[in-house]
Amino acid sequence: MFNFDFDYLLINLCLLLIFYISGRNISNGENYWKCATPSIIAFSLAQGLRYGRGNDYFSYVRRFLFGLNDERSQPIYEFINDLLKTMGVGGYSSFFFYALIFSVCFFVLLKRFVKYAEYLVPLFMVAFIALNEYQVRQALSFSFVFLFMNSCLDISNVYIRNKTLWLKRFNYHFILNLLYAGIYFLIASGIHKGNIPIMLIFLFFLIFTKFPFPYYITIPLVVFCSFFIEKFLNLDWFLPITSRLGDQDEFFASYTDNSDKWFSVEGMDDKYARDNIVQIFEAFGNSALLYFGYKYLKDNNNEKKQYIPFYNFYIFGLLFLLSFRKLEIMQRIGNDIYDFWCIPLSLVLYYRKLLVKSIWEKILFIGLLFFLYNYLKYLFMRGDMTLFLWDTNLILL
Repeated sequence: MFNFDFDYLLINLCLLLIFYISGRNISNGENYWKCATPSIIAFSLAQGLRYGRGNDYFSYVRRFLFGLNDERSQPIYEFINDLLKTMGVGGYSSFFFYALIFSVCFFVLLKRFVKYAEYLVPLFMVAFIALNEYQVRQALSFSFVFLFMNSCLDISNVYIRNKTLWLKRFNYHFILNLLYAGIYFLIASGIHKGNIPIMLIFLFFLIFTKFPFPYYITIPLVVFCSFFIEKFLNLDWFLPITSRLGDQDEFFASYTDNSDKWFSVEGMDDKYARDNIVQIFEAFGNSALLYFGYKYLKDNNNEKKQYIPFYNFYIFGLLFLLSFRKLEIMQRIGNDIYDFWCIPLSLVLYYRKLLVKSIWEKILFIGLLFFLYNYLKYLFMRGDMTLFLWDTNLILL
């Protein structure tokens, strides 16, 4: 449903402008954290001052005030909330601190991509703002997923630079980053265990994929997953896997106990489906990114090695999302991985003059406009989810 809320639109467009200016100044060589600070503050305020936005907003207010009160409680999440409460933070103002943690951590990860910051900083916000708003606890956990990824990349870089020496002598930086990665993994899983598969999948691509997936394979897969996979996919294949997960962990048991709902045709929800025209535009836009991303990364020199895991990670998320879009839990996992499209897209935009040569490549390049689609929906298709704290007469703490 189309909605125009002037305050909501103005604040979000100002937020985008602040992120763009921060990214541009970073790309121009100015002090990183000095440039990042306005974006961190603006993001924290814009998200922290929201009211009733996100499907679970009020349930998280109650969780903050009274705890989870169930067997699936996440200890680190409760610890953070208890710490905030001792500081005098209230249920509504807790969202400011969640967003603050989230924004600081993603700027830690972005620091390694300063060359592309003019594009990556605003695109990162565009890609992940909905995650922060709709998946509150998972987004807080995702803050430490960013840190986990950053430490894993540092480990990988140490190994690449010293692959003949690192086993022969003690490498302080390698061991330290390995310790950090383990700590961040535990913190992220201690807030929301749903991010464990995401971290393991990223680690898999970091370790085992050294070359970008070629577009002449991935583009046909995108077409197949977009338009044909529902005719061939038997969701009953996944029931033994989900049952096994439920036996191992109470968090996954909450879903596997209702596997008929979450992992079957009964659990499919058409509200997640794309309109046919949008579906074609989506396939075209992602195909464009797959083509240009591969064209840039295919020679795989040392500078590009740290981008290849993110490119392949994005492809996995894209194909997973397209395959399971109508299943809420599955599409959440796919969408959270797919959001990393912002990294390969930033590379393509930065090197566009080198990548876009022929007329048909110029036409294909236009397809990248698709990546604004979800953000435009976020701005104009929110229904009544455009409120801020000043829009209510309640006394909010």
